This record gives sequence, structure tokens and C-alpha cells, in this order.
Amino acid sequence: GTVRPLDGTNDAVAVSDMGAFEYSGGIPHSTLDPDDGMWRSGPVTVTITSSDDSTGSPPTVYYRQNGGATTTYTVPFSVTATGTTTIDYWGVDDVGNVEPTNTASIRIDEAPPVTTDTAPSGWQTMPVDVSLSATDDLSGVALTEWWTMGSPVPQPYMGPVTISAEGITTLYYRSTDVAGNVEATKTVDVLIDYTAPDANDDCPAGWQQSSFFVECSATDALSG
Repeated sequence: GTVRPLDGTNDAVAVSDMGAFEYSGGIPHSTLDPDDGMWRSGPVTVTITSSDDSTGSPPTVYYRQNGGATTTYTVPFSVTATGTTTIDYWGVDDVGNVEPTNTASIRIDEAPPVTTDTAPSGWQTMPVDVSLSATDDLSGVALTEWWTMGSPVPQPYMGPVTISAEGITTLYYRSTDVAGNVEATKTVDVLIDYTAPDANDDCPAGWQQSSFFVECSATDALSG
């Protein structure tokens, strides 16, 4: 603890001359909000509160960000930098007791994930498995979803999506990161044609007595 004369002069006078004494046996206790370590998708307002039951007076609070300059805390402040900002903070009471340094991390991720697909280009003649891959450089990927017009309810991506319907199937997909940023929906068309072309000719039936031209034509309703 700390002993000092109540007259506040802090002079080295004899005990008989100093009169009554004030004794502080505790240290300040400071808390920071938010201090949950969670990722957030935008600027964060930081509030620090501090108390000292021994003196009854509000301690003076100091803080620094990422090991930078020490600042006296007076009002809530905003953290805007993306990534992790480390905040050290502590209180000092009016008799000089210094609280051990506290540390908190403020994490901000404002960018959505990026998702890619493996859908082949062009027409295919068999079912297609489409894999989705998502990345997020900061908070990480929390969820990837996909759906089609035939199955419009978003489904959590658990593995390759099999497209087997003949024709053109549009696959929709997106990802969400841990901070809550949602990627803009992406689409890719999967083209499948199981049916062979339909060929026709105008060759006359039976035996012919002279040469003639035969015109052939073919149609394909899907891939052409």
C-alpha cells in the first residue's frame, strides 16, 4: 500500500508534524468492452471503465494500440483497422497504485469470402460434379451455400454438387465469413445433352433408274 500525508505536500517531514494519514491498499480494476475476441464486420467502439474501492476516486486510465503511443482514456474511441488490433490498458489511482496491464484484441473483417467453382465449360454428355471452394483471409469461412431453380432453398455445401438434369442448369452459390460478411451470389451454367442428333434424308425408296441427289439434314434441340 501507499502512505501519504493528507495535506498533499508529500514533503519529508517528521511523523509528529504530518498529522493524519490516508492509506490505500488496493489497485484499480479496469475492464474493456467489447472483450470477447469475436470478429466484427465494421468499426468497433471501445469503452474502458475503471474503479478503485480503496480510494473511492476514479482512476486515470491509459491505453495503447498495437504497442504504439500511450494515450489517456477520456471517452470511448473507435477502432477501424481491419485485422487484429491489440489494446493494452491499465489504471492508476490518485495515490499512484498502478494496475497490471490488461490486454484485449479487437478483430475487424470487412471483406466477404471469395468462392470459386469447378464447373466445366461447354456441353457435357454425362452428369457433372461441381466442387465449390471458398477462402477468407481474415476471419475465415463460416458457411458456403448453393441452390438451383429446381431446388431454390439454399443448401449448406457439404461436398461436390451433382448436376444430372438434361439441358441448362444454373447453379447459384455464395459464402459467409465468421464476421458475418456475405458474398454476392455467383452463378454458373452447367450444360448437359444426353440425346443424339436426329438425322433425316430425302432419299427415295426402292430402285431408281438414274442418278439423283440426296439431301441430308440433322437437328439437335440442345447442344446443336
